[in-house]
Amino acid sequence: MMKLPGNRTKPRNERAGKNTDWRRALVAGALALLVQLGMQSLKAQAASVPGTWKVIPDIAINRGFFNVGQPIAVVSANDIWQVGYAMTGHWNGAAWSAITPADNYVSLSGVAAVATNDVWAVGIAPDAADPFNNAVTEHWDGSVWSMVPAPSGSTNSSGETSSQLVSVAAVSSNNVWAVGWTDTTVNTSSFQGTLIEHWDGSKWAVIPSPNAKGSSQNTLTGVAVINANDIWAVGYTLTSNNQTLTMHWNGSMWSIVPSPNGPYGNWLFGVAALATNNVWAVGATNNGGNTLVLHWNGSSWEMVPSPNVEYDYNSLASISAVSANDIWAAGTSSYTYYTGEGDANTTYYALFEHWDGSTWSIVPGANTAGTSAQGTLYGVAAVS
Repeated sequence: MMKLPGNRTKPRNERAGKNTDWRRALVAGALALLVQLGMQSLKAQAASVPGTWKVIPDIAINRGFFNVGQPIAVVSANDIWQVGYAMTGHWNGAAWSAITPADNYVSLSGVAAVATNDVWAVGIAPDAADPFNNAVTEHWDGSVWSMVPAPSGSTNSSGETSSQLVSVAAVSSNNVWAVGWTDTTVNTSSFQGTLIEHWDGSKWAVIPSPNAKGSSQNTLTGVAVINANDIWAVGYTLTSNNQTLTMHWNGSMWSIVPSPNGPYGNWLFGVAALATNNVWAVGATNNGGNTLVLHWNGSSWEMVPSPNVEYDYNSLASISAVSANDIWAAGTSSYTYYTGEGDANTTYYALFEHWDGSTWSIVPGANTAGTSAQGTLYGVAAVS
């Protein structure tokens, strides 16, 4: 199974004295942003002057089994989807409504929208034929969700295999990509490999994808499309410790592209692509429990400084780009403190970060550190 980074521990009283100053507009013109916040969603008020994040009443939708993937997709300002465990949610411009997926036990992690009547969701669900969970895809035709068969990705018939699709992105109605991983156990030996599937308009098929040399754990968590011959997938791999994993599709094959890492564990959870020479990936590093941001400039990946809430564990789960100078990332900051009895308690806060073309900065908002409410952000998407 996938391994996620742990939480740092700091006494609660060490958090005093934080002050964040927001000096630029949150949104401009018709731009709006939606993020998934546990069982609530957040929306930025469209304005040409500085705005604020506010809580929008939401449906009771729980996240899937894994807190990675892209759980929000936008068709228009009045047509937005979110997915989770055994439920999907739709925004019509005024309110969220719950829509039941085709499978009552499906856990959906990613969603992508081609059109109002062409939406894909991916995840995992129990398989009645064996005791393991397998990758699933569901399609929205404008009226109902329906299950669409997807291969498991296993190439070892003698092993016990489970598979998971986490994120999905669309080039067109007959060119859709989904990424995740497979777990195969033979006797007592376990191997986790990357899984990439492609929809050609009639069926899903597994497309060969590489794994990091010497790694027993290879995980893809995000995928982003520039065009049919320029697609990126990101995640992480495990050798001596976790390392970032970035892969590129050139129109004929997937290949691993070297990416930088800090000295300790490193994870990538989300990716956004603006152009061939402008791709962003976000995640976390155990080097101080900090956010991790990488940028592709057309020839190489580089690490870009990103801020953190002081004394906390910080992680960015998702990223969405409006333009080269207007990019949003969302995630979580958390801290663990101990009671007088020695019990550990962890508090989670929403984390918003924004790129203005030159620097990343933390943007305060609802449920962020310093407020009384708690929350965890799993996805962010932009409406332009």
